[in-house]
Amino acid sequence: MSKGRIILLIVAGALLITGGIIFGVALKKGINHKADAGEKKTYNSLGAFDTIEMEVDTSDINIRKSTDGKNYVEVYEYKEVVHEVKVEDGKLLIKSVDNRKWYDFIFGFNFMNLQINVYLDNTEYAKLKIKASTADVTVDKEFVFGDVDIHLSTGDVEMSAKINNEFKVETSTGDVRFKGNTAKMVNIDTDTGRVYLENVDVSEDLSIKVTTGNTSLKEVTAKNLKYKASTGDIKLVNTVIANHIEINTSTGDVDFDHCDASTLTVKTTTGHVKGSLLTPKSFWIETDTGKRDVPRTTGGDCEITTDTGDIKITVVNNE
Repeated sequence: MSKGRIILLIVAGALLITGGIIFGVALKKGINHKADAGEKKTYNSLGAFDTIEMEVDTSDINIRKSTDGKNYVEVYEYKEVVHEVKVEDGKLLIKSVDNRKWYDFIFGFNFMNLQINVYLDNTEYAKLKIKASTADVTVDKEFVFGDVDIHLSTGDVEMSAKINNEFKVETSTGDVRFKGNTAKMVNIDTDTGRVYLENVDVSEDLSIKVTTGNTSLKEVTAKNLKYKASTGDIKLVNTVIANHIEINTSTGDVDFDHCDASTLTVKTTTGHVKGSLLTPKSFWIETDTGKRDVPRTTGGDCEITTDTGDIKITVVNNE
């Protein structure tokens, strides 16, 4: 064996031993740090505020009505991952501070879900703003917000509060549920996730953008509806839009069940369009390889285009 090869083997062996030592030390520290998890802390005496802003890494967030007439924040945290909670210039500010070492990330310790519970005595607030990496967000129905702005990388949103102005949600991976309430405008944008709206009254525009995921609208009203998806079905039940419905999907079915709008535009590359509308329309239909079945009626324009898919629409009040 050559002298050069011997030297290379010695260096490789030394590196391997050094790496093993580092691995063992990090593993031991990681195990020791795991024992520091799970402490509960409560922040009281918060003072007056009408805006809530939160910036966290990995914490589930629940906003609930207080039952004792007080405002307080209850957090579950680790020694290395803590929260700053304070009221400043009329804002309740909640921020996570992550002091984990590199070995905590490598070995996955301290990655159990943290939790933030915000208990509020008042029910009306000017704004709720949440920015998080990994978090599920739940807001109870007792509240009224002027605006709600939620940005998540991974997490579900369940919103039951009334919103006077705009409800805006952006999430990379997660479901969005908006149920039993009202808003002036709704903008939902999710890459991978399902969207559910039920018993919702939107006085202005409703916009939904989905990359991959199904969408369900039930008992929804709005002035205009704009929906865009790459891969996903949309089902509309008892949904009435005052002006225009615009649906554009690459791969996905469109299903209307007792729905209506003054005018409709539906375009899908691969997907069927079917269902029932409430009032007569003037239909403009185009499909390359699918079947066509629509009534010969006159009314507001309804344009439906598919490349591969059947089109079958009925009119409930066809008189």
